[in-house]
Amino acid sequence: MNIIQSFYDHLATQYDKLFLDWQSTTREQAVILENLFKDHGFDRSARILDCACGIGTQSIGLAALGYSVTASDISEGALGEAKARAAEHPVEIRFDRVLYMTREEAAKDPSQQKACYTGLPDGDILSLASQIDALKKEVERLKTFEENQVAFQQIKEKFYEEVVYAENGPGADEYRKYYEEMDPTTAEALYKQVIQTEAVNKKMKDYVSTFSNMQASEAASILGSMTDNLDLAAEILKNLDSSTRGAIMGAMDPAVAARITKIMDPNS
Repeated sequence: MNIIQSFYDHLATQYDKLFLDWQSTTREQAVILENLFKDHGFDRSARILDCACGIGTQSIGLAALGYSVTASDISEGALGEAKARAAEHPVEIRFDRVLYMTREEAAKDPSQQKACYTGLPDGDILSLASQIDALKKEVERLKTFEENQVAFQQIKEKFYEEVVYAENGPGADEYRKYYEEMDPTTAEALYKQVIQTEAVNKKMKDYVSTFSNMQASEAASILGSMTDNLDLAAEILKNLDSSTRGAIMGAMDPAVAARITKIMDPNS
C-alpha cells in the first residue's frame, strides 16, 4: 500500500465531516452534475463512471436520480464507506477497486486494464509525503471543531427542553438574562436555529395535513414519484399516523416502498 492509499483509507470514516451536511451535499452536487450532463446532451439513460468516488458523495446522489453508476477508487477504506452509505439510502451502484500504478509501472505491464496511475514519476510521488502529513494534521485540527459542535448541540438541545419548549416557561426576564449572558455570535446562532426549527415544523405539519386528507392511492402516487428526494417522502410518512401510513405504503410500488422503509428504518 502506498502513502496516498493509506491517507485516504484513514480519512474515509471522517471525510463526511468536511461538509456541513453530507446528505444535502450529495443531492446538491447531483443536481449540479445533472445540469452539466444536460448541457452536453446526456439524459438519465447515460451510464456514469465515477473514477475517484471516495465515500460516494457524487455516485450516491447520481444513482438516486436514476443514473446507472459504476464507482471506483484506489482506497479500500473509501470504497467500504461508500458501499455502506449506498446501502443505507438504498441505491444500486457497482463498486470496483482499481490498482494504483505509476506511469512507469503501467508502461511495463499494459495488461493491467483497471490500473489507475498518477502520471507522476515515483520520486515526485514521494515528494508529496510532506503535503500529506500536513493534511493529516489538518484533519486532527478539525476534530476539535467537531467536538465543539457536538458540545454546542447539547447546549442548544438543553436550552430547547428547559427554556424554549418548557411547559411552564420561566418568563421574559429569564429569557433576557439568558441571552445577555451569551456572546452575540452564539445568541444569533441559537435564535436562527429556533426560527428555522419552527419553520421546518410548520412545513411538515402542512405536508402531514395535506397527505392525511388524500386518498391513499393518490398520496402513494405522489410520494412514490419523489425518487429524487425519498428522504423527504420518508419523513412525511413517519409523521403520519400508522393507519394512514400503512394504507399509503400499501398502495405504492413495492420497490419504492421498500426503499422508503429502508430510509425510515436503516436496520430493517
